[in-house]
Amino acid sequence: MPALLRQIRRHLAYNYLGGNIGGPIKKGQTVFLADYLKFSTTKRTPTPSEYQRRRSAQGSKRSTTAIYNPFSGNSDGTGRQQIVASSSPGVTTVPGATGPVDAYNPACTNAGGCPNIIPSAMINPISTALLNFVPAPNNGTGNTNNYFALLPFHKDTDFVDAKIDAYLSAKDRLSGRFSYQRPSVFQAADLWSWRRSRAGQLEGQGIQNTYSIGLTTTTFSLTRSSPSPRGASWYHNEAHNTDFGTNTSDSLGIPGVNLDAITSGIVGIQINGGVYSNPLIGFPRACPGFARKRTSTWRIPGRRQSEITP
Repeated sequence: MPALLRQIRRHLAYNYLGGNIGGPIKKGQTVFLADYLKFSTTKRTPTPSEYQRRRSAQGSKRSTTAIYNPFSGNSDGTGRQQIVASSSPGVTTVPGATGPVDAYNPACTNAGGCPNIIPSAMINPISTALLNFVPAPNNGTGNTNNYFALLPFHKDTDFVDAKIDAYLSAKDRLSGRFSYQRPSVFQAADLWSWRRSRAGQLEGQGIQNTYSIGLTTTTFSLTRSSPSPRGASWYHNEAHNTDFGTNTSDSLGIPGVNLDAITSGIVGIQINGGVYSNPLIGFPRACPGFARKRTSTWRIPGRRQSEITP
């Protein structure tokens, strides 16, 4: 186990709360029973992630492979010049997309120039802003499990159940039921509020609401009982990223991304090759999400149960 992980203090709290109430509404004829139950789980657990160093993403780490300027030389690729950064601004220039640009990069500390370090002026400012979100590792210098974050998580689930029984006559009985369930899950984002979700897991807020009601009329005779149940249920689920509703992509200078609530937040960036945790920036396509379902069921004596889901 890495030393940093051993030093982190974990936290786990599990709470269970509930109660019930019941009694007669009309003595000897109508009674009710209701109960409430709540589960609450809160924890902070260390989460390992894989990242390259931030300076490498910014082009400030010197490559061991020669980097040639694509804006120099001939169209067939011959005659291209090796990139050399300058340690001071305004001293030398290198060919850029629209003409000569300053060769300065603050990572260069050699007065004679730094080969294979890309000048800051040649790095796209939007790309720089995006990759600045990626912090330096805090656990070693390798590219595997080199960053650990202590992320809060909580899950609260509320349950409500109620039932009423009414004895209408010696032959007729009426029973009604109501149930409600509301799980709410929150997982803090990894590293910052616009970080991806690890292994496709939600990093944000997820809430589910489920309602169901039932009504049963039972008629008794000397030979049989004839129940006639009816019921309905409603389900609603919403899952939001931690940056849901923001115009982060627009503020970074990336137009055409934040069109509505579903497309709000940070743009997704993925770099293939097995070095980075992907998506490097942003969230998986699974979120945000919405789901609604309404179901009605009923049964008529002597017929099959029917169900309708609009």
